Amino acid sequence: HVELRMDDDGVVRSTWLRAGVGEAWWPHVALAMAADLDPAVAEQYRQEQRQRRGMLARVTSFHRYIPFDVAPGDYTRISAADVMAGRAPPVLLAGRTILVGATAAELGDRMTVPVSEARDDVAGIEVNAAVLDALLADRLVTPMSHEADFTLTVVLALLVPLLLPLVPPRWGL
Repeated sequence: HVELRMDDDGVVRSTWLRAGVGEAWWPHVALAMAADLDPAVAEQYRQEQRQRRGMLARVTSFHRYIPFDVAPGDYTRISAADVMAGRAPPVLLAGRTILVGATAAELGDRMTVPVSEARDDVAGIEVNAAVLDALLADRLVTPMSHEADFTLTVVLALLVPLLLPLVPPRWGL
């Protein structure tokens, strides 16, 4: 699957590495490619036991955030027609993993990511390349547990009032 999770604000920040409907349970395309390139990567995200649900129930697992430290627009783009016609320089293809996809804005496979500039959406294939990069470098981000999130929120909320008596009144404002 190539599903990416769009947050409420319309920005794509994460994906599920395994998803499906009913009994179907597919790896994300980046996970499938990473498993071929480095079998140890696939072992981290192997299929887990899951409860049987209805035939049309949606199942997802391994929710991960995508680190966009490399802007998707930074990936090298080569026209598939140039590659097939032999016009692409061999040095650009040698020893690389190549993803083939549409990048034209008119095709509709565009999305906003955290590093997108205003009105400059990114092609889905480039986001999938970012997922593959992060998988191979073991840089996907795991969501914080609810307990840790709650604890951090409480500590930060209490920290400010506890520090107020220790700072000058002007800083307190």
